[in-house]
This record gives sequence, structure tokens and C-alpha cells, in this order.
Amino acid sequence: MRLPTVVTAILSLFLITGVLVSPATATTLGTFTVQDAGTAASSGMLPVETLVPGTFFSTDKITFTWLSGTVNLNQAPVNPDPNFAQFSFNPDGSLAIPASSENWGMYNYFKPNATGVPTLFGGDGTNHFAGGGGNFDIEWPTVAGFGFTGKHTTDTTDPATVRFGSLVGTLDGGVTWFYIGYGTTIGAGTGVPIPNGSTLNLAVFDRDYNQNTGAYLVRVDIPDPINPTPEPSTILLATAGLGLLLFSRRRQK
Repeated sequence: MRLPTVVTAILSLFLITGVLVSPATATTLGTFTVQDAGTAASSGMLPVETLVPGTFFSTDKITFTWLSGTVNLNQAPVNPDPNFAQFSFNPDGSLAIPASSENWGMYNYFKPNATGVPTLFGGDGTNHFAGGGGNFDIEWPTVAGFGFTGKHTTDTTDPATVRFGSLVGTLDGGVTWFYIGYGTTIGAGTGVPIPNGSTLNLAVFDRDYNQNTGAYLVRVDIPDPINPTPEPSTILLATAGLGLLLFSRRRQK
């Protein structure tokens, strides 16, 4: 027996909406300014950390997106050095002006393809970092020339290095750090797990912050859920459609 048109229409809606879910929307935790500056208590050797409010757990995912900004790693806010006006960096640690003609003296090896990169801890003396930059400060020609994260190597082809000026984060109060760069996602199903009860801080990575300026603007989101919950209206429509189907079949008997 052919079903009435109204029943057929409702059943069609049920079949369609039964597989639809609520439009998943990311939860934005906020937009944060991450300063390239050191703490007074550390005499400028440790970063000013930007707290992202909240407590996070192993089932969470967190996404970071750089929005704007560069940082200068050798430009004091008072009496700035004109020779380092372009010694600025992007959130991945690359130079903001890689073709700069400024003479950076002992730091000229930060320029892309430059020679003179220290080889105290490996490498061939050439800067192979895409866009330049560096992870070792020749002013401290020992292991002290490295910063607080990243592999301690002067091999600029090693993917485990983290360049100065990079945007980084910590989930354990600065004991360990993870690389963010222009953006990344951490948490469940990623290479950076979130311990239960974690707090989250962001910072700019460097060896010494005494003459640093600038900041990054960063958005932090909780991504869309993998299995979003159906809209209440979808559930109601599906239930109504199923009810009409059962009622119609009963009448046919």
C-alpha cells in the first residue's frame, strides 16, 4: 500500500536529518599577546609567560593560530641599536627580513645560507634553516649558548632544533616545552599529549631577553568535536518520522 504523501515527506526528512548533526563550532579560549621579554626575577634569562586560563585534560585538544606580529631579539626598547633594526623574527624562528643588508657582526650567521655557523656541536658551518635564524648564541660558546628547549646541536639540518624567536608553549610550568610556530594542535591523538590537570602557558623562545622587543598575537581554540551531538530539533524530527512510520504500518494491517 502506498504511504500518504505527508508520511513520505516526513520519512524523507528523517532519512536526511538522521545523519545530520549540529553544526560543530570551535570554542575560542581567547586571543593572547605573547611578549618577547624576560622576567625581572631571572635577570632577563627566562621568558615572560602568557597564561591561557583553564585546566586541561588528556581528552582535550587545543589549537594555536598565529595571527600577527614579529619579535626583535637584539633591540633594546631604550636606546635601540640601529644596526639591529631588522633583526626580527617570525613565530617559526625564521627571519622576518631574510635578505636584510644590515651588518649583525657576530650574528651574521643567522642569515639564510650564511657561513660561519658555529660547529661546536655538529653541522657543516652553513645556515640551512629555511628563512634563516639560529638556535645557538655564539656569545656563550659552550652548551650555555642554547636556550631552554630544542635539541642541543649546531647542525642546522636537524629537525629537532628550535630556533630563537619561535612561539612555544608549556603544560608543566616550564619544565618541558612544545613548539607552536605559526600554529599547531596538541592533545588527544597528537604527538603532544596533555597531562590531566595541566595549565597552559605561551612564550617566545630565546637565550637572553635583556634586549628583546615585540610580541605575537595568538588565538587559542578547542577544535570541533569528532562526533558532535545531534541538534535537539533533529532528534525530535527523527522521532516524529519514526512514529508516523510505525503508525502507518499498523493501519495497513
